[in-house]
Amino acid sequence: MQGSITSLKYEESLALGEYFSLLTPSRPLIMTSEWYGTGRSNDPAPANAPLLQTFFPTYSTEYRTIWTPAVSGESIEELYSRCAYVAARMIQELDTHPLNPKSVLICTHAAIIPIIGRILTGNKPKSPTEGDFIPWTASLFTFRRCRVEALDIVSDATLYQALPTIAWENGVGIGGLWECLANGDCSFLSGGKERGWRFSGKESFDHAVVVHGLDAGTGLGVIV
Repeated sequence: MQGSITSLKYEESLALGEYFSLLTPSRPLIMTSEWYGTGRSNDPAPANAPLLQTFFPTYSTEYRTIWTPAVSGESIEELYSRCAYVAARMIQELDTHPLNPKSVLICTHAAIIPIIGRILTGNKPKSPTEGDFIPWTASLFTFRRCRVEALDIVSDATLYQALPTIAWENGVGIGGLWECLANGDCSFLSGGKERGWRFSGKESFDHAVVVHGLDAGTGLGVIV
């Protein structure tokens, strides 16, 4: 493994554990950050890079994340747009990197996984509730690029601006087509598959979340 990309949240960085001591550098990327729906107002913001680096020495403080979503929240379609744009930029950066990396480890949240899977494979189901990519707790997904196409994405999208449209549906994929080799693999976990998640179809909570993190996914998602 030649590098890692992680959500800016401490718990996702922590999930990489000892890999942080092996992977240099580890890049913060908000494509991989959590999805809070359209009613976002006071959700916790990630710690800054210098603070995270005190816990994870290889955490890059120089790399600037490609995109930061508005604090007002995102619809599911906007989440597709965010992930498609940042995935395209990320793949383009890796394709042109002088070290020519062959693999990358991404640590992310439940809602992001089915979106990434659909974007890479070019298959968007009619309903976001489809269980095509179920993220189980600490599960592993592996994608292999089986058709390469050069990307030419202009790096002009900045904080909170409208994202450019990235074509990926109908079998197009991002930077070529990808195949899924491992879909939610939990064979390395003693408890196997636990607490999977899929979209509920809702884009905002219809109940108050009194304590952040207390099964908050029961509004925007369904625990399976």
